[in-house]
Amino acid sequence: MTMDRFSRRLIGWKLDVTMTEQLVVGSLKDAIMIRQPEGDLIHHSDRGGQYAGNRFRQILRRSSIRQSMSRATDCYDNAFIESCFGTIKTELEMTEYETVSKGERELGSYLNLIQPRSKAFESWLPNTQPV
Repeated sequence: MTMDRFSRRLIGWKLDVTMTEQLVVGSLKDAIMIRQPEGDLIHHSDRGGQYAGNRFRQILRRSSIRQSMSRATDCYDNAFIESCFGTIKTELEMTEYETVSKGERELGSYLNLIQPRSKAFESWLPNTQPV
């Protein structure tokens, strides 16, 4: 998942059985296509190998996005997205799906339900409108 940390809105996501570089590249590409960033942007992630891969880093460079990675011993560096994951797991009751496509449909329905109609992810921002 890719989250805009200012608005706390999810702007790209993919789902699969394992988290590969191909999976996070797909999420990043979706986020770039949706937002069309214009510089001065930082992509922060944990230190997973999929985020350190050449293909992922190349896409960041081509889009003029700086890369930032969590420190090896600090789980709080990536707290926003980890909190989001926790909320989603709670709301979907840690469901295990028979197929990836069923999981994608369920997750997609949930995200479409909460983001456009709710301020759940933006509620901590004072005096701002939902994105």
